[in-house]
Amino acid sequence: MVSVGSLNLPEALLNSELKIMILEAVVAQLIDSQEKTGHKLDIDIEAIRKTALKQLRDKYPDLNIKAQDSE
Repeated sequence: MVSVGSLNLPEALLNSELKIMILEAVVAQLIDSQEKTGHKLDIDIEAIRKTALKQLRDKYPDLNIKAQDSE
């Protein structure tokens, strides 16, 4: 088992990948559905990324998480 503090890295990685795969499929279906009705989704992906990064930093403050574009 590989861990950092109380974080089990392999388990966290697999759980995260599964959640990402599910979310990607849901988003793709939503976009397809909206395109069929002629509506365009108004999504601010940059705001979503910033919020997600903040939530991750709040959840794991001891990991000193940085965004790739902030280096």
